[in-house]
Amino acid sequence: MKNTRELSTIELDEVSGGNCGHTAYDSMFLKELGLMNESYSTFTVAFDWIDSSAAVDDGWARIGIICCTHYGGLNEYFYNGKSINRKEAYEIAMEKTGIRVDLDNYM
Repeated sequence: MKNTRELSTIELDEVSGGNCGHTAYDSMFLKELGLMNESYSTFTVAFDWIDSSAAVDDGWARIGIICCTHYGGLNEYFYNGKSINRKEAYEIAMEKTGIRVDLDNYM
């Protein structure tokens, strides 16, 4: 039997893992919400991991989300002591800043 179920963007993220791309997109998202001063390309993140990942972690921390960025895996997000997925983190960030953006640009 052939599997014909399509995966959502979130499910695909969970299957494929995070990596530098997620951290770069997080930086772009956080910059658009005013939580970071600059955003990073995947290339920049890959070659300046220590500084760029720390800046992204700090951007998330400004709204109370703990992000553990992972170079070769799925980033982890925590809010109020519980683990949340990436989309939940984005929704919380938009709610806290009052700024709505198209998530398809960052997922």
